[in-house]
Amino acid sequence: IEPKAVGTKVESTVPGAAVDNFTYGIQDQANRAVIMGPGLLVDNNEAAGVSLHDATGSIVRKLVINASDGVGIAVEFSTGAVLRGNMIGSAQIYGIWDQASTGAAITNNDVDASGTAGIYLGCSGTANLQDLSCGSSSGSEIEHNDLLDNGEFGIAIADESLDNSVQGNTVAGDKTYDLEDENTGCDGGVTPPGTSWSGNTGTANQTTSSRDRKSV
Repeated sequence: IEPKAVGTKVESTVPGAAVDNFTYGIQDQANRAVIMGPGLLVDNNEAAGVSLHDATGSIVRKLVINASDGVGIAVEFSTGAVLRGNMIGSAQIYGIWDQASTGAAITNNDVDASGTAGIYLGCSGTANLQDLSCGSSSGSEIEHNDLLDNGEFGIAIADESLDNSVQGNTVAGDKTYDLEDENTGCDGGVTPPGTSWSGNTGTANQTTSSRDRKSV
């Protein structure tokens, strides 16, 4: 979806339709695009199943995204993305990666079996991706998602990604921490405010910072 194609809608009316075996299954560079299912499978794409790049107010809703070699949904340099009700499985790195972006709403998604983290905000050493050009993310809501068996981390917030809200998520089965925040203090104590964590459940309901260990 090219930058000038503002408000484009991508939807399948054919049950079982698929976008598969590309570098990017669907790439949105336009504002206010709507990419939605049900009925659209995004499968086995190399870099990302869906990529929002330098877009404002775009929506990804009710897609089934499987077996990405990189990321299920990537949000980069974007504002106000809405990711809701998607089913994401077996992404090799992240189920959802929000980097260098602000104000995303990531809600009611099922994210399973990602290689490193189910939902990851920002960029740091957590995922050994220091060589990539990326930055922090802020002001996002991560709410009412279900995450299972996502590698090292269920939901991870990188250093300097602040003022996010993580509420009411169910996270389990990760190797290190279900809930991870690299920012010292986890909630408050820094300017702008740290990420707020509340009402989440998990089997390893903890977080760590490279400088300090805190509990969420």
